[in-house]
Amino acid sequence: TTKTPTLLTYHYIEHATHDYYREHVPNVHPVCVSHRQAEMLGEPDLPVVYDGLDMDAVPFGETPEDYLVLVARMLPTKGIADAIRIAKRAGDRLVLVGPVSSYIPWSRKYYDEQVRPHVDGDRVVHIPEAPNTRVLELVSRAKGFLFPLQGDEPFGLAVLESMATGTPVITMRRGAMPELVADGVSGFLVESDFDAVKAIGQLGSLDRRLVRGHVSGRFTYQRMVDGYESLYEGIATGSR
Repeated sequence: TTKTPTLLTYHYIEHATHDYYREHVPNVHPVCVSHRQAEMLGEPDLPVVYDGLDMDAVPFGETPEDYLVLVARMLPTKGIADAIRIAKRAGDRLVLVGPVSSYIPWSRKYYDEQVRPHVDGDRVVHIPEAPNTRVLELVSRAKGFLFPLQGDEPFGLAVLESMATGTPVITMRRGAMPELVADGVSGFLVESDFDAVKAIGQLGSLDRRLVRGHVSGRFTYQRMVDGYESLYEGIATGSR
């Protein structure tokens, strides 16, 4: 236990670990990356500072090509197999970018059984690894980022990066997604495969400059820094 006040950002944390900090480490000041995360921890009043992007480092894709993209680890909670199913129903190509977590046995099994059989290098492409600049380029040229999330994620940096390139996001209305995606402006929040297929057909109605503007107005690193400086000041002066 330390007497020095410590600010701790919960990018991801188990409920039991949070409870341990609360019980045994009184000088730790938790910060959540979304309001949904705070709710899931049972403390909706915990401070929240959203992750932020350097917009100058993210390319803008004004004219998309005819494919969908999903950047994520090959895990069931990321909805990889679901994205393949939805893209096929919509008749669209899908580019998957992300590693198979070989150190998690069930992740490899999931990939081998539910993802790999559909990867043909044409209608469904899988790129396990690529430099971030290449990933952003692929995302910026896609007509949509298809993310049928199956878990309650506390945030979604890849979702932010997609919208920052101008590429709208189609995702499930769960986890922190309603805090990140402006429904009908920067993407679509959906409830089912049927809704997702319908949303794919509506991607062309969205203004990609407004999609990018949604991020530049709310999720920049400058706003993130301001949020943390305010929290540090509050802790240092004892007002928090």
